[in-house]
Amino acid sequence: MAHLLKKKTDAILLRKKGASVPAIAQSLGIAKSTTWLWVKHVVLSERQVADLVKNSVDGRNTGKQVLAAVRLAHQVVRQKNAKTIVSDLLTVQPDSFWKVFAAILFWCEGGKRHLTSVRFTNSDPELLRVFLYAFRKGFDLDERKFRAVVHIHGYHDDLKQKKFWSEVTGVSMKQFSKSYVKPNTGKRVRQNYQGCLSLRYNDAALARMLDALYHAFAAQIGAW
Repeated sequence: MAHLLKKKTDAILLRKKGASVPAIAQSLGIAKSTTWLWVKHVVLSERQVADLVKNSVDGRNTGKQVLAAVRLAHQVVRQKNAKTIVSDLLTVQPDSFWKVFAAILFWCEGGKRHLTSVRFTNSDPELLRVFLYAFRKGFDLDERKFRAVVHIHGYHDDLKQKKFWSEVTGVSMKQFSKSYVKPNTGKRVRQNYQGCLSLRYNDAALARMLDALYHAFAAQIGAW
């Protein structure tokens, strides 16, 4: 009993000095609920209350910073591992890899209804860049067969968008047709939206080859 009374007295003294309930509980080795029952009658000054609030916020911020640092570390590891995997893939696989890779991207995002040409339409510059890299790497292309149409809204600068997509694709602006202006009220402007590019490579035989490749790939996976 004397031991508990001593702890209760110490808890009250610490509280009068402005200590927080969790800090008192940790210091004396008692439960926070018990600590609160012992010290709840102690009236703190405005300064002491302000300090407790600040320390509580700082503690939460420190916790957030630690979590952010952990997430960043995990992200760095993931990026490093991904870079290693991609590097290995691109250096050890045969040239046929690029043909299949281009075919799979075409399967996902290309126009497959009419295989009279290789059609690929997207608003993601990075995806278009990757597809074209694989397409050019896997096949001997005639760059003159490319045609492009930019789909934009009325608030876009037509020439600026054509230049943007020409740089992304490496296709000459001379091979860009008249842009298609999509209906838009003008009330909603999408920030950093570069429009959409419809790219066509005029070669029916190659379009059918891509079609055959991704079907062959799917069949092989199914056989496993």
